[in-house]
Amino acid sequence: MEASKLPFRYWFVAIWLMGCSKKGSSACNVQRQLNHKRYEPIWAMMHKIRSAMGQRDNHYLLGGNIEVDEGFFETLVPEGQKEEERKRGRGSQKQTMAMVFAQTEVVLQPKKHRPSKRCKYFKMAVCADFTVETARNTITRHVAQNAKMITDGYSTYQSLAGEFEMDVEKVPSKQAHIKLPWVHTAIGNAKKVLQGIYQHTRPGYLQNYLDEFCYKLNRRYFENDIFDRILIACTLT
Repeated sequence: MEASKLPFRYWFVAIWLMGCSKKGSSACNVQRQLNHKRYEPIWAMMHKIRSAMGQRDNHYLLGGNIEVDEGFFETLVPEGQKEEERKRGRGSQKQTMAMVFAQTEVVLQPKKHRPSKRCKYFKMAVCADFTVETARNTITRHVAQNAKMITDGYSTYQSLAGEFEMDVEKVPSKQAHIKLPWVHTAIGNAKKVLQGIYQHTRPGYLQNYLDEFCYKLNRRYFENDIFDRILIACTLT
């Protein structure tokens, strides 16, 4: 909030609107609620709030049992790549990759028709590529050393299996959601939010949107306190 030309009341309203909805709120909607003439200051304010959420979650490392996989999110094609021949699948100019982590714990006595594992915390980290070095650095930033990871048999994970406690198993793509259920649930929900509310996401801002998604998901049991928690994150950044 330092050096901001917007009134503090704007910040409080924006934090409340962003926190009270599980799916988030677009800058256009917040602009209408504030009856502000210009879109750009509201958009910038909301990205500062999202950045504060991400910095708050970066204080913590995931531990215990962790599902790991990568998700591909549709984003706008960068200006320098619009004239290139469009690729499909991995490497597509219309997709930006992020590593997704889900900390889980076993349910000792699951209820009928309920999963045997429940998820506690999530993290999503945008990656420029998926080389061994990039994946190693991303895991080191977000996962505790004693964590036990489970993932699919992609070659990058196979190369890292000797450096981390990692269960790597090749599974058909159609069965990946069975081996890594919580990761795929989070990826699917995040895609729905991005496509339904924000629609046109630039690669450079994808991390902020994912930070907001994970921040609220990690505090899903503290909905009554979410405004206070976001406000504290903003003031301590």
